[in-house]
Amino acid sequence: MTNAAIVPKHIAEALVSPGAHAERDVLFSSLRWLRVNNPVALVEAEGYDPFWLLTRHRDVYEVSRQNSRFHKCRPPGHFGGPRARSGDAG
Repeated sequence: MTNAAIVPKHIAEALVSPGAHAERDVLFSSLRWLRVNNPVALVEAEGYDPFWLLTRHRDVYEVSRQNSRFHKCRPPGHFGGPRARSGDAG
């Protein structure tokens, strides 16, 4: 696997935007860029906890085979959702 780098802000925002998921051209072009330029990426989008995104099959396979090293704290594909604001019921 390659060394990870933080995802550019405009791509991070597209990854968590419901609009980008409805208009898939934006989402797919962002994912294509990540596969080429940053396949193991740290996504830091405003209002969301940072999360790792793997965009190449080989990397997903490698991580899935190393359960003791990579803990599955959340379900696959789970972005964590927006952070709760202080005072929100939880």
